Amino acid sequence: MFLVNKTHLAILREHQKRAAESGQSHVLNPNEVHEEFKARLGFNGKVATIMTGVYGSMYFVYFLILFMGGWMLWQGAVSGKPFDPYPFLLLLFIGNLIQLIGGPIIQVGQNLSSAHSELRAEADYEVNKKSFSDIQEMQNRMEKLEVENRELLQWIKENAVIHVSQEAQTLKASAPQSNSGQ
Repeated sequence: MFLVNKTHLAILREHQKRAAESGQSHVLNPNEVHEEFKARLGFNGKVATIMTGVYGSMYFVYFLILFMGGWMLWQGAVSGKPFDPYPFLLLLFIGNLIQLIGGPIIQVGQNLSSAHSELRAEADYEVNKKSFSDIQEMQNRMEKLEVENRELLQWIKENAVIHVSQEAQTLKASAPQSNSGQ
């Protein structure tokens, strides 16, 4: 298990603690992992998730294209006295700031996404382990029932043969004998 930081490990330990208190085996419910992870994300994690969502969207790319194109058009052609003439040094500085801030934000968001995926994978693994043990138990029960059915079938066959032969003897004995002398 490779959880990214102490917060994510704390979420997993909380699940283990609740499972131990309830007397059940530790199984994360895959349907609740997302809500649990989101609830325990904290302020910084929520901000990083929102920022990563904004930074990683095509709408942000469109915004940057329009912003830079508008800036260059405004400073190059429209404005009679531009404060950022060609080669647009202020625009390059703003672009560099966006890159410097965006890189770490995206990395933090990727780490959060990775931790969430690992927590989901851990939950799936636990469910798979439990399912496998349940399937093994059912298979053992089926094999036991199959053996019992064979034994029961054998007993029925043996008793049916004995019963039929006893009935045949009873019928022979009770059948009227023909008098061949008259």
